[in-house]
Amino acid sequence: MKRHVPERKLRILSTGSYVPRTEVPSSRIDQKLDKPLGWTKRLFQIEKRHFAAADETTSFMAARAATIALERAGLEAGDLDCIVAACGVGEQPIPSTAVLVQNKLGLGTSGIAAFDVNSTCLSFVTAFEIVADAIAMGRFDRVLIVSSDIASCGLDWSKPEAAAIFGDGAAAVIVQRADDHESGRLIASGMETYGSYQDVCRLEAGGTRVAPHREDDGFWSRTHFKMDGPAALSCVLRTDRKKAES
Repeated sequence: MKRHVPERKLRILSTGSYVPRTEVPSSRIDQKLDKPLGWTKRLFQIEKRHFAAADETTSFMAARAATIALERAGLEAGDLDCIVAACGVGEQPIPSTAVLVQNKLGLGTSGIAAFDVNSTCLSFVTAFEIVADAIAMGRFDRVLIVSSDIASCGLDWSKPEAAAIFGDGAAAVIVQRADDHESGRLIASGMETYGSYQDVCRLEAGGTRVAPHREDDGFWSRTHFKMDGPAALSCVLRTDRKKAES
């Protein structure tokens, strides 16, 4: 059901990013995929990726990106009202990644709200929508959104269409309420979900259904990300066609 959403006054104060130290050229990805030299660059236009080391955790990268965003905005971490972690896959199920980031920013005893938004690849878009609503309602004035992912830890290198395109890194955005005289605002947004395509992109382990102590679950194989590229594209084209016909 389509709904009218009023404009929400807000503006992006600053951004920050962090990429892991280890740089992986496309030639190295070709080797890992057992493909001819130049295959990855030719098919995906990817020249390099960055893969996180053991000490570059999801929350570590997020905190580094957040620190840069704070410095660019001329703010201290304590100036934030809320921290939202919008990651495709969090660092761990409990506590949330946002809690880990809060602690790394020196706010572990501050009581500043911190929570995760899990909406796979769309996590940042979903988080931004939630934050815009919260700011419009007067719940928060200044919010940090961090998106940090380590895809390399779950890639199946026997599946080139998924393994070739993902890397690791983090980004941070500070969003603030806009005053009446400021031009910043979110003028439109929308969201549609099609659960019938749930198997097109999936990472089955890490929750409660697939347990590591039950061997019949094939736990380790389910810790790898699986994607049916043609099916994913078909989903997009089908929904776009449906919209055009309606």
